[in-house]
Amino acid sequence: MKKEYEPYQNVEEPDLTGTYTARDYISCKTEELMELLRGKIFKMSAAPLWRHQEIVGELYLIFRKVY
Repeated sequence: MKKEYEPYQNVEEPDLTGTYTARDYISCKTEELMELLRGKIFKMSAAPLWRHQEIVGELYLIFRKVY
């Protein structure tokens, strides 16, 4: 059974199966990166470091020349 939350409640650690409002999302007190889409909370991963992006860019250039 899906757990529903009362609107405007203060949520410490959100239940990922619950339904939330924008107000719930804003009042959430957690350090995790999350986003609210159509009432659902989704955990986000951190953005890659610049060095990772640089290496991926170089690999792209190498493979682009091969194919």
